[in-house]
Amino acid sequence: MKKRKPTIYTTGQVAKLCAVSIRTVARWIEMEHLKAFRLPGEGSEFRVMKKDLLVFMNNFGLPTDHIAEDLGYKILVIDPEEKTRKAIKKALEDIPFDYTLQDYSDVTEGLINIGVFKPHLVIFDFEIDGFDGTKFYEYIRDDPTW
Repeated sequence: MKKRKPTIYTTGQVAKLCAVSIRTVARWIEMEHLKAFRLPGEGSEFRVMKKDLLVFMNNFGLPTDHIAEDLGYKILVIDPEEKTRKAIKKALEDIPFDYTLQDYSDVTEGLINIGVFKPHLVIFDFEIDGFDGTKFYEYIRDDPTW
């Protein structure tokens, strides 16, 4: 699993994560309970680093389990060839967004974890022996929970 760059939240996103109003988040920042930084310019807005939000939530006893799951985009790779999985990882290193990558050489293990991980992107080999990639694609496409 790989996570890149720190996640940064707007005050609206923080409000949603904490189930409060944006004004409440602004007050937390003004009272210096929640560490934030101001964007340059007129009417500048605040941004909150994920690590600072987690510290704040832990200090005030707010649940953080739903934020720990927020790891940016989720990418799942299923391919029996280690060389292919390594090439995909290398290609993704220069992508400028937060992501979590899980890769599996075993199709069964990858398919089991796809339901748990709920990736935004799945990269898999359609021609893996004993695996019907078309049925797999149709299953994901037709599942209303995706």
